[in-house]
Amino acid sequence: MKGVRRISVLGLMVSLTVILVWGSRWLDAKEKKKVNVVMKKKLKYAQAALKAVARQDFGEISGAAASLTALSHQGDWQVVKHEQYLTYSNDFRRAVAAMSTAAKSKNIDGAALGYVQMTLSCVNCHKWIREVRKTE
Repeated sequence: MKGVRRISVLGLMVSLTVILVWGSRWLDAKEKKKVNVVMKKKLKYAQAALKAVARQDFGEISGAAASLTALSHQGDWQVVKHEQYLTYSNDFRRAVAAMSTAAKSKNIDGAALGYVQMTLSCVNCHKWIREVRKTE
């Protein structure tokens, strides 16, 4: 149960980070709207993944991972055209792939680790975005 609480806390961190970051001053209104749509979907799928990990529902973990992967390949995903942003996106995709692979192997610890790694990739990227905005 302790692990589930830790994952829940990380899920909350992702939620708060998403809410705080997307007031970006360097995107126009149309781009902000697109980013908000993508980030809301990412949050929805990440929450579904957390729920599935907590319930040890491997089919749902795989489904959430597939949705997250597909979303990360959409054009609106790329908020910033920068090498570092691509690195964070690739980190995210690798973590989601690890979560998916673990789910297929019915490895709940591996799926939970993939979820945590995915969450950390989000937190690190959002932190970087905030820093980029400060320097403008």
